Amino acid sequence: MAYTQRKQEIINLLKQSNEALSIDVLCNKIYASRSTIRRDLIQMESEGLIIRHFGAVSLTPSSSKENTAVYRGLENTEKKTAIARTASALLHDNMVLFLDSSSTVSYLVPYLAVHENLTVITNGIDTALKLNSTAGVTCFLCPGKVKHNSYSIIGDFACSFLDNFRADLAILSCKAISPSGLYEGDDSQALIKRHMMQQAERTVVLCDSTKANCQGFIRLSPFQNIHLLITDSPFSQPVTAAVRGAGCSLIDGNGD
Repeated sequence: MAYTQRKQEIINLLKQSNEALSIDVLCNKIYASRSTIRRDLIQMESEGLIIRHFGAVSLTPSSSKENTAVYRGLENTEKKTAIARTASALLHDNMVLFLDSSSTVSYLVPYLAVHENLTVITNGIDTALKLNSTAGVTCFLCPGKVKHNSYSIIGDFACSFLDNFRADLAILSCKAISPSGLYEGDDSQALIKRHMMQQAERTVVLCDSTKANCQGFIRLSPFQNIHLLITDSPFSQPVTAAVRGAGCSLIDGNGD
Protein backbone atom coordinates (compact mmCIF):
# COMPACT_ATOMS: atom_id res chain seq x y z
CA MET A 1 0.00 0.00 0.00
CA ALA A 2 1.40 3.39 -1.00
CA TYR A 3 1.95 6.22 1.48
CA THR A 4 -1.04 8.23 0.22
CA GLN A 5 -3.34 5.24 0.75
CA ARG A 6 -1.99 4.53 4.20
CA LYS A 7 -2.32 8.21 5.08
CA GLN A 8 -5.99 8.19 4.14
CA GLU A 9 -6.54 4.97 6.09
CA ILE A 10 -4.94 6.53 9.17
CA ILE A 11 -7.07 9.66 8.86
CA ASN A 12 -10.24 7.58 8.43
CA LEU A 13 -9.43 5.46 11.50
CA LEU A 14 -8.77 8.54 13.62
CA LYS A 15 -12.01 10.18 12.47
CA GLN A 16 -13.99 7.03 13.25
CA SER A 17 -12.49 6.68 16.72
CA ASN A 18 -12.73 10.41 17.52
CA GLU A 19 -9.80 10.02 19.91
CA ALA A 20 -6.11 9.18 19.99
CA LEU A 21 -5.05 5.74 18.74
CA SER A 22 -1.91 3.81 19.61
CA ILE A 23 0.66 2.92 16.97
CA ASP A 24 -0.03 -0.78 17.61
CA VAL A 25 -3.71 -0.32 16.76
CA LEU A 26 -2.81 1.47 13.51
CA CYS A 27 -0.34 -1.29 12.59
CA ASN A 28 -2.98 -3.98 13.15
CA LYS A 29 -5.69 -2.13 11.23
CA ILE A 30 -3.54 -1.21 8.24
CA TYR A 31 -1.35 -4.35 8.22
CA ALA A 32 1.89 -2.37 8.18
CA SER A 33 5.06 -2.56 10.27
CA ARG A 34 5.75 -0.18 13.15
CA SER A 35 8.68 1.36 11.27
CA THR A 36 6.46 2.09 8.26
CA ILE A 37 3.66 3.57 10.36
CA ARG A 38 6.09 5.62 12.41
CA ARG A 39 7.63 7.02 9.23
CA ASP A 40 4.17 7.86 7.87
CA LEU A 41 3.19 9.60 11.10
CA ILE A 42 6.31 11.76 11.10
CA GLN A 43 5.45 12.91 7.59
CA MET A 44 1.79 13.46 8.41
CA GLU A 45 2.71 15.54 11.44
CA SER A 46 4.96 17.72 9.24
CA GLU A 47 1.95 18.18 6.96
CA GLY A 48 -0.16 19.37 9.88
CA LEU A 49 -2.58 16.44 9.65
CA ILE A 50 -1.96 14.75 12.98
CA ILE A 51 -0.28 15.25 16.34
CA ARG A 52 1.97 12.55 17.79
CA HIS A 53 1.98 11.77 21.50
CA PHE A 54 3.83 9.15 23.54
CA GLY A 55 3.05 5.98 21.57
CA ALA A 56 -0.20 7.40 20.20
CA VAL A 57 -1.52 9.78 17.57
CA SER A 58 -4.55 12.04 17.10
CA LEU A 59 -5.93 14.29 14.40
CA THR A 60 -5.00 17.96 14.52
CA PRO A 61 -8.05 19.40 16.29
CA SER A 62 -10.33 22.05 14.85
CA SER A 63 -9.62 25.40 16.48
CA SER A 64 -13.33 26.24 16.63
CA LYS A 65 -14.34 23.51 19.06
CA GLU A 66 -13.29 21.96 22.32
CA ASN A 67 -10.85 19.07 22.08
CA THR A 68 -11.83 15.63 23.39
CA ALA A 69 -10.87 14.71 26.94
CA VAL A 70 -8.47 12.03 25.67
CA TYR A 71 -6.66 14.48 23.42
CA ARG A 72 -6.47 17.16 26.10
CA GLY A 73 -5.06 14.65 28.56
CA LEU A 74 -2.25 13.71 26.20
CA GLU A 75 -1.01 17.11 25.09
CA ASN A 76 1.64 19.29 26.71
CA THR A 77 1.95 17.20 29.87
CA GLU A 78 5.31 18.67 30.88
CA LYS A 79 4.02 22.22 30.52
CA LYS A 80 0.91 21.43 32.57
CA THR A 81 3.00 19.81 35.29
CA ALA A 82 5.21 22.90 35.54
CA ILE A 83 2.22 25.24 35.67
CA ALA A 84 0.51 23.19 38.39
CA ARG A 85 3.69 23.17 40.45
CA THR A 86 3.80 26.97 40.30
CA ALA A 87 0.10 27.32 41.08
CA SER A 88 0.39 25.05 44.11
CA ALA A 89 2.08 27.90 46.00
CA LEU A 90 -1.31 29.64 46.11
CA LEU A 91 -2.91 26.84 48.14
CA HIS A 92 -3.26 26.75 51.91
CA ASP A 93 -5.44 25.10 54.55
CA ASN A 94 -9.15 25.95 54.93
CA MET A 95 -9.66 27.20 51.37
CA VAL A 96 -12.75 26.91 49.19
CA LEU A 97 -11.86 26.36 45.54
CA PHE A 98 -13.66 26.21 42.22
CA LEU A 99 -11.80 23.91 39.80
CA ASP A 100 -12.96 23.62 36.21
CA SER A 101 -12.90 20.36 34.25
CA SER A 102 -9.80 21.17 32.18
CA SER A 103 -6.90 18.74 32.00
CA THR A 104 -4.52 21.56 32.95
CA VAL A 105 -6.30 22.24 36.24
CA SER A 106 -6.50 18.50 37.00
CA TYR A 107 -2.69 18.50 37.32
CA LEU A 108 -3.15 20.58 40.46
CA VAL A 109 -5.06 17.80 42.26
CA PRO A 110 -2.01 16.01 43.77
CA TYR A 111 -0.96 19.23 45.49
CA LEU A 112 -4.25 19.43 47.40
CA ALA A 113 -3.40 16.35 49.44
CA VAL A 114 -0.85 18.19 51.61
CA HIS A 115 -3.49 20.62 52.92
CA GLU A 116 -6.30 20.27 55.43
CA ASN A 117 -9.97 21.26 55.42
CA LEU A 118 -10.22 22.15 51.73
CA THR A 119 -13.56 22.41 49.96
CA VAL A 120 -13.56 21.91 46.18
CA ILE A 121 -16.47 22.53 43.83
CA THR A 122 -15.89 21.22 40.32
CA ASN A 123 -17.66 20.28 37.09
CA GLY A 124 -14.88 17.82 36.29
CA ILE A 125 -15.80 14.16 36.70
CA ASP A 126 -12.19 13.01 36.54
CA THR A 127 -11.14 15.67 39.06
CA ALA A 128 -13.89 14.60 41.48
CA LEU A 129 -12.89 10.94 41.20
CA LYS A 130 -9.27 11.77 41.99
CA LEU A 131 -10.30 13.86 44.98
CA ASN A 132 -12.56 11.13 46.31
CA SER A 133 -9.56 9.40 47.89
CA THR A 134 -7.84 12.60 49.05
CA ALA A 135 -8.01 13.09 52.81
CA GLY A 136 -8.71 16.61 54.00
CA VAL A 137 -10.74 17.55 50.90
CA THR A 138 -14.53 17.80 50.71
CA CYS A 139 -15.52 17.69 47.06
CA PHE A 140 -18.80 18.80 45.47
CA LEU A 141 -19.51 17.71 41.89
CA CYS A 142 -21.90 19.84 39.87
CA PRO A 143 -25.14 18.15 38.78
CA GLY A 144 -26.23 18.44 35.16
CA LYS A 145 -25.56 17.10 31.69
CA VAL A 146 -22.48 15.01 30.95
CA LYS A 147 -20.82 16.57 27.93
CA HIS A 148 -20.17 14.10 25.11
CA ASN A 149 -16.55 12.95 24.80
CA SER A 150 -15.66 14.89 27.90
CA TYR A 151 -15.31 14.40 31.65
CA SER A 152 -17.35 17.57 32.15
CA ILE A 153 -20.74 18.43 33.65
CA ILE A 154 -22.43 21.33 31.87
CA GLY A 155 -25.83 23.03 31.60
CA ASP A 156 -28.24 25.14 33.63
CA PHE A 157 -28.31 22.78 36.62
CA ALA A 158 -24.54 23.02 36.94
CA CYS A 159 -24.56 26.83 36.71
CA SER A 160 -27.34 27.13 39.29
CA PHE A 161 -25.49 24.76 41.63
CA LEU A 162 -22.36 26.93 41.51
CA ASP A 163 -24.40 29.93 42.67
CA ASN A 164 -24.81 28.24 46.08
CA PHE A 165 -21.10 28.66 46.87
CA ARG A 166 -18.58 31.40 47.48
CA ALA A 167 -14.94 30.47 46.85
CA ASP A 168 -11.58 31.96 47.68
CA LEU A 169 -10.22 31.05 44.26
CA ALA A 170 -11.60 30.01 40.90
CA ILE A 171 -8.83 28.09 39.14
CA LEU A 172 -9.52 27.72 35.44
CA SER A 173 -7.94 27.12 32.06
CA CYS A 174 -8.96 28.16 28.56
CA LYS A 175 -8.87 27.09 24.93
CA ALA A 176 -6.92 30.06 23.57
CA ILE A 177 -5.37 33.38 24.53
CA SER A 178 -4.89 36.51 22.41
CA PRO A 179 -4.31 40.22 23.09
CA SER A 180 -8.09 40.65 23.32
CA GLY A 181 -8.53 38.13 26.14
CA LEU A 182 -9.25 34.48 26.92
CA TYR A 183 -11.34 32.26 24.66
CA GLU A 184 -13.18 28.94 24.79
CA GLY A 185 -14.09 26.52 22.02
CA ASP A 186 -17.44 25.64 23.58
CA ASP A 187 -20.17 27.97 24.87
CA SER A 188 -21.33 25.56 27.59
CA GLN A 189 -17.86 25.43 29.14
CA ALA A 190 -17.55 29.21 28.96
CA LEU A 191 -20.82 29.63 30.91
CA ILE A 192 -19.67 27.30 33.68
CA LYS A 193 -16.34 29.10 34.01
CA ARG A 194 -17.99 32.52 34.09
CA HIS A 195 -20.21 31.39 36.96
CA MET A 196 -17.15 30.20 38.85
CA MET A 197 -15.47 33.56 38.30
CA GLN A 198 -18.52 35.48 39.49
CA GLN A 199 -18.71 33.46 42.72
CA ALA A 200 -15.00 33.63 43.59
CA GLU A 201 -12.97 36.28 45.37
CA ARG A 202 -10.13 35.87 42.89
CA THR A 203 -9.67 34.10 39.54
CA VAL A 204 -6.47 32.31 38.55
CA VAL A 205 -6.01 31.03 34.99
CA LEU A 206 -3.56 28.23 34.16
CA CYS A 207 -2.68 28.54 30.49
CA ASP A 208 0.24 26.85 28.76
CA SER A 209 2.13 28.87 26.17
CA THR A 210 0.80 26.84 23.20
CA LYS A 211 -2.66 28.38 23.76
CA ALA A 212 -1.37 31.51 22.04
CA ASN A 213 -1.26 29.48 18.82
CA CYS A 214 -4.87 28.28 19.17
CA GLN A 215 -8.19 29.93 18.45
CA GLY A 216 -11.51 29.87 20.26
CA PHE A 217 -14.70 31.46 19.03
CA ILE A 218 -16.33 32.13 22.44
CA ARG A 219 -14.80 34.94 24.49
CA LEU A 220 -14.43 33.72 28.04
CA SER A 221 -13.14 36.88 29.67
CA PRO A 222 -11.10 40.03 29.20
CA PHE A 223 -7.90 40.17 31.23
CA GLN A 224 -9.41 42.81 33.55
CA ASN A 225 -11.48 40.07 35.21
CA ILE A 226 -8.46 37.81 35.86
CA HIS A 227 -6.29 38.34 38.93
CA LEU A 228 -3.41 36.03 38.03
CA LEU A 229 -2.36 34.17 34.88
CA ILE A 230 0.21 31.37 35.17
CA THR A 231 1.99 29.95 32.12
CA ASP A 232 5.10 27.86 31.47
CA SER A 233 7.05 30.27 29.23
CA PRO A 234 6.60 33.85 27.98
CA PHE A 235 3.82 34.75 25.55
CA SER A 236 4.37 37.07 22.61
CA GLN A 237 4.97 40.73 23.40
CA PRO A 238 1.42 41.81 22.33
CA VAL A 239 -0.23 39.22 24.62
CA THR A 240 2.10 39.99 27.53
CA ALA A 241 1.50 43.73 27.16
CA ALA A 242 -2.27 43.23 27.04
CA VAL A 243 -2.25 41.03 30.16
CA ARG A 244 -0.14 43.41 32.24
CA GLY A 245 -1.84 46.49 30.82
CA ALA A 246 -5.15 45.17 32.14
CA GLY A 247 -3.76 44.90 35.65
CA CYS A 248 -3.58 41.11 35.59
CA SER A 249 -0.53 39.60 37.30
CA LEU A 250 1.50 37.23 35.14
CA ILE A 251 3.88 34.39 36.05
CA ASP A 252 5.49 33.22 32.83
CA GLY A 253 8.10 30.66 33.77
CA ASN A 254 10.93 33.18 33.81
CA GLY A 255 10.29 34.15 37.40
CA ASP A 256 8.42 37.28 36.28
